[in-house]
Amino acid sequence: MPNILKEAIFHFTIAGKAKTAEEALQKAFGTLRKKAFSEVPGSILYMEPLSLSIVRQRETKTRETFLFILFPRERKEVDLEVEVEVKVRYANLGGGD
Repeated sequence: MPNILKEAIFHFTIAGKAKTAEEALQKAFGTLRKKAFSEVPGSILYMEPLSLSIVRQRETKTRETFLFILFPRERKEVDLEVEVEVKVRYANLGGGD
C-alpha cells in the first residue's frame, strides 16, 4: 500500500486589521488556517511556520469628536500584511499531488 502522507512547503500572504499589532497578527494567523485548507490538496495533519516577514505595516490614527467639539479622542488601527512560509504535512487521498 503506498504512503499517502505528503510533506510540502507553502508560501502564504495573509493580512489582519485590529487596534494593536499583536491583535492584527492574531487575526492574520486566523486567516492562514482558512487559506491553507483551501489551497493544500488533501487533509492537513500538521502545520509549522518556518519563516515570517512583515510585508506592510500601516498605522492609522483618526480623531473623533462628539457634536464636532465635545469629547475628542483618538482611535488607532493597525493594518498588517505578513508573508509566511509554512511546512505542511497532509494526507493526499486523491492520488495525485
